[in-house]
Amino acid sequence: FTFTKATVELNSYYSLIEKTIERIFLLECQHHFVAMKVLSIITVLSAVTLTQHAIFALHNKDELEDNRAIINRLTKRNAVSDPNLLWPDGLIPYFIDDSLDDHSNDIHDAMHYIHQKTNGCIDFIHRTDESDYVYFYKGDGCTSYIGRQGGNQSISIGDGCESFNTIVHEITHAMGFYHEHSRHDRNDFIKILWKNIKEEKKSNFYKKLKSETKLLSPFDFHSIMMYKDDDFSKDDDSKTIVLKSGKNVEKFKKYGFSKSDAHRIMKLYGCI
Repeated sequence: FTFTKATVELNSYYSLIEKTIERIFLLECQHHFVAMKVLSIITVLSAVTLTQHAIFALHNKDELEDNRAIINRLTKRNAVSDPNLLWPDGLIPYFIDDSLDDHSNDIHDAMHYIHQKTNGCIDFIHRTDESDYVYFYKGDGCTSYIGRQGGNQSISIGDGCESFNTIVHEITHAMGFYHEHSRHDRNDFIKILWKNIKEEKKSNFYKKLKSETKLLSPFDFHSIMMYKDDDFSKDDDSKTIVLKSGKNVEKFKKYGFSKSDAHRIMKLYGCI
């Protein structure tokens, strides 16, 4: 799916809505991808007209990455602010495809862990006839939508993505959370070493604007949503993220959530 041009036609938005089609765009996530569902993408001639969510993204000068990714700055924060993107009562129906039979227990372990760490604020039920649910399958890489999108929304657990932390990370995206390193206040804590980042990956390090940001807790180096210090580096010896002082960020030694991760989830879902 390649763009030749992207335009925003606000005046004709409502007349065009009936012509809307949906597309899935991939937002790079650590060494994998996070699938980000951009609703209501309208194709007119060779132009692409984007509806409400994506209009704000373009207005704030987000870029397309590899013709596959668009970052939605309407929800530019640690977590989504639109209540429609939250799972009602924190209950997430799910279905695990047969392609993941070998890792079904890993997925169940991750869901059980999230339920326990959030004191029952988030729960998972096997999908019966629920219209909105998460569908786990073995795709290419690790992908997840951000927040509840409506209908069948997939989480891909591809080869190399079966670790406990990765599965928890992808589910956390589905609950409505973005990455830690792109907070508007990140420059108070870390430096981004742009010269060490692969050129085509630099958009993954863009900082969010304060006016669009809602923070749920202080900056957390140990968050499961925090990038590693060498993610997307040009070579194995280079760092892409260091402390503000210039010292190295502590290496990942975590297992599951940090203290603030669980707190944020419970706060977002109104459990505390």
